[in-house]
Amino acid sequence: MSAPSSWQTRKLFLHLTLGGPSPVPLFFLPRTLRKIVTLTLTTELEAVNVILSAVGESPVVSLDDDAFVDAETARRLLNAELRSTQTRGWTFNTDIDYDLTPDEDGYISFPANTVRYVFEDKDLTRRGNYLYNRADHTYEFTDTETALELVTLLEWDELPEAMRNYCTICAARKFQDQSTADPSLHKFTSTDEFKAKADLDNYEADAAGWNVHTQSTLLLRMKGRR
Repeated sequence: MSAPSSWQTRKLFLHLTLGGPSPVPLFFLPRTLRKIVTLTLTTELEAVNVILSAVGESPVVSLDDDAFVDAETARRLLNAELRSTQTRGWTFNTDIDYDLTPDEDGYISFPANTVRYVFEDKDLTRRGNYLYNRADHTYEFTDTETALELVTLLEWDELPEAMRNYCTICAARKFQDQSTADPSLHKFTSTDEFKAKADLDNYEADAAGWNVHTQSTLLLRMKGRR
């Protein structure tokens, strides 16, 4: 096989910029180009382009151009999937023993990206963005309250690769369903989604240190209170 032409080199540059399969076997590249072929975490732009490619749409070079309606749709689907999946609570977006301190007026506000919380043995809830004591019927607190667990929505750059990949594939499949009713034209299948979910679950198990003999921190605490 001959060395890549200048045209192939330009295609490779486009691949490095927008993502997708490499048009040139990497071992045939000039040494100077090999050095820039490094694996990095999937960017949000790359994820959107993966979603677009699922229905044969051309990639975009920026997420800031509102003129690309399909790209905007793909991004909205991706964000919806990110919110939905993160709300379940994972090791990477769950804080343990999170202190919530009242302000000078006695009100306790949650971080704006809070989606779930657990308090121990207290009848506390969230109303609007403030902590509310249902037993005493008040928003006012004098002491710091500690949430056993606080789940928050993270930005794209804070997410592990397994979560990025899973949400991208889920969003791509929804984009496919909206764009064409013919399953034979779908690039991503339920098998792809299943594999991505398995990778995410494996990541979670490794990160949490779980195995068949252990349980989550919260469950252990609950057992200790019995």
